[in-house]
Amino acid sequence: MKGVTYEQIIKRVDGNQWKIAIRDHIHSLEQFNPWLPVDKLHEGAKVIGTKWVFVYKLKDGEFDKRKARLTMLGFMQRYGIEYNNAFAPVTGVAVIRLLVVIQTSKGMKVKQYDFSDAFKTTSWRKIFF
Repeated sequence: MKGVTYEQIIKRVDGNQWKIAIRDHIHSLEQFNPWLPVDKLHEGAKVIGTKWVFVYKLKDGEFDKRKARLTMLGFMQRYGIEYNNAFAPVTGVAVIRLLVVIQTSKGMKVKQYDFSDAFKTTSWRKIFF
């Protein structure tokens, strides 16, 4: 749901279910502890804000669950300062298709996994503020 704020989502008819999804995400963040406290920012650095993203997840075209994610507003970075070093570990569709073709041609089974909390367990070499 694009542009929906935390204040708006909890006032909805299904607001209590969204509170549960938010609580689950916060619990996951607390479990993996992907942040470090910062006493002082170095010169030129500024704090990057956050935003809640709310999504209805479907399974076989039917409603499955609500997902709430707290995301960084990376677009607020300034060119030349903490800008070119960000890295998002994603794979292109062509690479995935190639791997599936290789696996099936060799008679291997293909399985899919959903690592919804994978980024939280990653050792980041980059520090975001």
